[in-house]
Amino acid sequence: MQQSYIGYSFIFCCLFIIGLAQASIEKYQQFSSAQAYQHCVNILKFGPRVSDSPGIIQTQNYIKTQLAQYGWQVHEQRFKSSTPIGGITFTNLIAYYAPNNQAIQSDFKLANKLISCHYDSKYLPKSKKPFLGANDSAASIGIMLEMAKLLAQVSPELAKSTNFVFFDGEEAFGSRMHYKNYDHKDGLYGSSYFAKTYQADFKTQPTYLINLDLIGDSNYKVLLSKTADAKLKETAWNLYKENKKQDYSFNLSKAKLNILDDHIPLHQAGAKVLNIIGDFQKMSYWHHHEDDINNISATQLKAIGVFTLDLLHHL
Repeated sequence: MQQSYIGYSFIFCCLFIIGLAQASIEKYQQFSSAQAYQHCVNILKFGPRVSDSPGIIQTQNYIKTQLAQYGWQVHEQRFKSSTPIGGITFTNLIAYYAPNNQAIQSDFKLANKLISCHYDSKYLPKSKKPFLGANDSAASIGIMLEMAKLLAQVSPELAKSTNFVFFDGEEAFGSRMHYKNYDHKDGLYGSSYFAKTYQADFKTQPTYLINLDLIGDSNYKVLLSKTADAKLKETAWNLYKENKKQDYSFNLSKAKLNILDDHIPLHQAGAKVLNIIGDFQKMSYWHHHEDDINNISATQLKAIGVFTLDLLHHL
């Protein structure tokens, strides 16, 4: 009798946990693919988003305006750095949930859960047509704006422990990105400045970063970075395997090679990181003017958004 009771209790607990996990996915299914896609369309209308350009300033204002509607305020991290084309002013945008103006800029404190993307576009002065960067990385901006809205609506407590970080200056101004450390680089300007600023925070509390890049095209695999926190990566992989038949329509794999992206400076500074990135080396339009809205799938935006929110829920 005692063994049966223990057995039934174990089964009940397992079913309860599975039910909670499924409930978290279901509430995030409210993610609007149409709205995320529309954000991409709107952002591309601003033209190229090269750092310190009119296009990126318009994008900054758009991001801040959208976030404010959902109860998020933005802490701006502005700095100047030398680049191969001269001194450039960069601005990271760090969104924190403060409905009804519950917090002010002077009270800003970094959360321990971060979802990030870069919002600049590649500097390509010799391009035949303007490079807009739909998949690289307007798609990620659209996903993050819709995630911020949904998180505020269905999980306000989780929203309070989360920052959405929009990095400036991910793209190199030269032909190829290189990064040795904070002071020797071309590319990763915003993320390296951010990591250097908050390095002490990473040491005093576990800080998780999920970075999104080039994830709007359903024709290519999505990769989990090789450089990653092992537990975070395994959690993401298990969530995908458990739910891909029902909820996740994209094809996820584990990257075999190291990828240089905005997660690297934060990893070096002590944060627990995971980069979720499209298989860009197979994208013929990568860093080419053909990276336009035709490459973006609204269904893919929702799948990645729901997956990322589900992963955030499990941290």
